[in-house]
Amino acid sequence: MSHFDELPRRVRNHEIEDKAIAAFQMRLNESGAFILQATDRKDYGTDCQIEVMADGRATNARVHVQLKGTESALNANGSLSVEVRRTNLNYLLMQPYSVYVAYHVPTGSLRIRTPESVAHQYEHGGTNWTDQESLTVPFGEELTVERLDRLADLARADTKSSRDRRVGEVGVAVTDLSNHVLKSPPDVHVPEDPALARKLLAQLYEKNADEVISAGFAKFAAAFGAGSDEMGICYMSEINLGMDGLCRQPRGSRRLSAFSGRGSPTIVFRPATCTTRSETPSTLSVTSRRQSALMKPRSPTRRSMPLPN
Repeated sequence: MSHFDELPRRVRNHEIEDKAIAAFQMRLNESGAFILQATDRKDYGTDCQIEVMADGRATNARVHVQLKGTESALNANGSLSVEVRRTNLNYLLMQPYSVYVAYHVPTGSLRIRTPESVAHQYEHGGTNWTDQESLTVPFGEELTVERLDRLADLARADTKSSRDRRVGEVGVAVTDLSNHVLKSPPDVHVPEDPALARKLLAQLYEKNADEVISAGFAKFAAAFGAGSDEMGICYMSEINLGMDGLCRQPRGSRRLSAFSGRGSPTIVFRPATCTTRSETPSTLSVTSRRQSALMKPRSPTRRSMPLPN
């Protein structure tokens, strides 16, 4: 072989990266919920941004993605472990609903993990992880089309909530701006993890935070699914606000109309001062708190929901 034929060899890591990108792009195409919008030219912690598409329209709601590829063997429980730098975790946490995506070359599978869940794992793991240079991150959840759809709904709901708050302040007179801000309910970050979101929602309801729940309605619907049992708490908050005359816009009526038309679920209407739990530990019985003061009790019908684990 001529010395002129001695050329650079392709690094194996580059091959793995290309396979990971191709698999991720294919999954995005299958979903239709996102388009691959940008690849970071200077990669400080994210490989690309994906943009939510809704009814064929670009929304500018974007999710930052760190893409990893590995040929390592799976763990005994079927999960996949990948090393990430702690500074990279901090970087991803700067943007809500950022995600890690891991591609396993031997099986051709894609896994997903949120930076929040990684931080939660280490914060409650009893280790002094803040001094570590790198972290071992296990990936168990498959990146399915349904999972991408849920991520798109959450990212879009969060972006719209932020936009609506800014636009709402634009329409307020400068002299009344502080009153407007003080009267607005706090913005709620709804976790992507349904179990954590369920716990948050139940605790908010128990603390009579109906306006906060109402403000985060779209995010909770994205986390659970608009037709899920967990959304019964959100609908009850809308009922409570309606009874108190606190609905700030017609959306509450539309939400309740959609809920009442679902057919199968039913709701308890009975005098109470807070959320009550039935005798069965696995269910949560939701009760309208203002119902006894504003109207006579209707025939008791119950809507039961799973309790947070």
